[in-house]
Amino acid sequence: MKLSDISVIVVTENDGSRLNRCLESVTGFGEILVVDSFSSDETVAVARSHRALVFFRAQRDVVDQNNWALKRVRHQWVLSLEPDDVVSHELRRAIEAVEEPSRCAGYAVSFLNHYLGDRIRGGGLDGEPAVRLFDRDRGRFETSVDEIGRGTTIVLDGETEVVGGDLLRYRYQTIEDHVDAIQTSSTRRARRAVEHGSRYTARWLPVLALVAPPVAFFWDYFIRRGVLGGRRGFLFCLIRSYGVFLDHAKTWEALVTSKRG
Repeated sequence: MKLSDISVIVVTENDGSRLNRCLESVTGFGEILVVDSFSSDETVAVARSHRALVFFRAQRDVVDQNNWALKRVRHQWVLSLEPDDVVSHELRRAIEAVEEPSRCAGYAVSFLNHYLGDRIRGGGLDGEPAVRLFDRDRGRFETSVDEIGRGTTIVLDGETEVVGGDLLRYRYQTIEDHVDAIQTSSTRRARRAVEHGSRYTARWLPVLALVAPPVAFFWDYFIRRGVLGGRRGFLFCLIRSYGVFLDHAKTWEALVTSKRG
């Protein structure tokens, strides 16, 4: 498969500090579409420096942004990236080795995750390969429960194969990055709970805010082997459990406020 026949989609919102490395890794691809939620940092300048097509659209959720972009790509095959993803040289070669026409609707890739500047294993970061390269007519973005995937997954109408090489993921370079991401995602989840309903009533959410975080930490650190990440693994699991607290606390606040209104 020729790289020049692939469209790249990246959804951004104040991702200027990490976007440059991502877009550098897809030099030579057919086109780059960046859907930006009116970033106030250098995101747009970085995107345009790589000759990306930049669209401005108010952030609803990442799934909606990606599906909107999918309708506007020029090529049949699409590579979906997040601003902190980097396509490795091995993955580029593996994609070029894919033969067309393909019976597959899409290809899954493995991830090598980095946290606070170094490689990290366990804690829920090392999951199954996920679809990132797919036929635009046989794939769509849907909501996912996986926090690591920023709430998106790609669903295919057809077969999936795993392509060689790895997608390098530099999820959080500082603790501040991680906490900021949690603040943003928990606020969006609370907003969605009001708009679409929550499976929990406001009455039980404070209890869950107390009980769920230590359970989440135990699960990520011991069961999902976050302990293998050493100090970084401990911090990752601890901060992630804080995110679980914020999810329930903000959802409770949003539901109570909406009833008062």
